[in-house]
Amino acid sequence: MRLHRYFGSHADTTLREKRLLLAKVSDFNDPFEFTHLFSGDYNLEQAEKDVAMLPESEVQKFVVMLRECEEGVGTKFFPTEAPRRRIARFFVQSGERPPADPLVSQRLANAHFRLCCFSMPVVDPRAEILLWSHYARSHKGARIEFELDEVSLPLFRVEYSHQRCAIDLERFGDPDHTNEILQKSFTTKADAWAYEHEIRLIVNKACIQKVPVPLDYRYYLPFDVAAVKAVDFGINCDEQTIESISTILRLDYPQVTVRKAFHHPEDYAIEYRMM
Repeated sequence: MRLHRYFGSHADTTLREKRLLLAKVSDFNDPFEFTHLFSGDYNLEQAEKDVAMLPESEVQKFVVMLRECEEGVGTKFFPTEAPRRRIARFFVQSGERPPADPLVSQRLANAHFRLCCFSMPVVDPRAEILLWSHYARSHKGARIEFELDEVSLPLFRVEYSHQRCAIDLERFGDPDHTNEILQKSFTTKADAWAYEHEIRLIVNKACIQKVPVPLDYRYYLPFDVAAVKAVDFGINCDEQTIESISTILRLDYPQVTVRKAFHHPEDYAIEYRMM
């Protein structure tokens, strides 16, 4: 599968070290990445499951909230029941529920996975301008075209939707359903991003190379020289960057096609010229 990877920085080190830097989800530019929502009826059984997972400090906060509500209406809610069950009943009868954390999928992904994002080389010429603008430092960077094996690598096509993936509360106790929706949220984005035609490489971080950095690790996936098929330089790419990357290409990647991007003479589009 031919895929494009845009670089605002570290294109030279990627080529020199022959490895892709993989990122965590919380580093992405879209705050809705890997988020989900809840749908369906919220019943007592589900409320009790949610309340059972609350830490004791949160339970005490809800106990105070119940007491304030009781004082306001002059009556007690379910006075003979244990605090957690009282809270669960209150959530159901009031139509409230413990706040659903939309970032739980992000934290799950950060804990276990690292990603690298690519675009398919089928984007509209005008959308291509946006990709260079957003991911290649306003056309100052470079783009590398890779040939990646979708059989041996965990590559996933991103789907685009106007609504986040929904976990059905009536099936919340079914781990297969919950896991399915969480996994789907990993490869679903808002349809505003559809122009990217994104493909994601999602790797369990326990299976890839890690390099220690202050307070954390960086994760890398090596690639073969033959996987690099082309390198394009952005319209605003400076001569120093071009020469630095070109030197690496001459030494290690003599087979690749090298091009420079220019303004199309008439359209809002980019044209590429061989170097």
